[in-house]
Amino acid sequence: RELVVMATEDIPVGDIPSVAFISYLNTMDDTKTRQLQQKAIWYFSCCCSLCKNTRMDQEKHSIKCLRCEVGRPVDTVKWKLYGPCTNCSYRKEKEDKEQVARYKEIYQIITEYEPGGEGSSDHSYDDLCEWCAG
Repeated sequence: RELVVMATEDIPVGDIPSVAFISYLNTMDDTKTRQLQQKAIWYFSCCCSLCKNTRMDQEKHSIKCLRCEVGRPVDTVKWKLYGPCTNCSYRKEKEDKEQVARYKEIYQIITEYEPGGEGSSDHSYDDLCEWCAG
């Protein structure tokens, strides 16, 4: 067997490990979930930059600040925001709860979607994501 990989731009000698990665799992899953799956399926522990940076887990699930439109991370376990906007300090409890509730609804629709499954339509996963994004 042979695998051929082509770069879209020049890669300096020795830099391949810092620019080339293979994703074995859904990179949108949180670090803990990905690491459990890697152990169970592939029998190894990953230590790539994504797995080392658990702060990125928060940034993957964000809502737009209603004042400045910067992303505000959402805790998808407790379904709450991680505090006021880090950019403009905006925080309004009622509006924040409404936004998080809508985000949770969309998140659950997307994560529970099974093409061709019960209750699914003829729409593809990409169509569903595009609809949710507005």
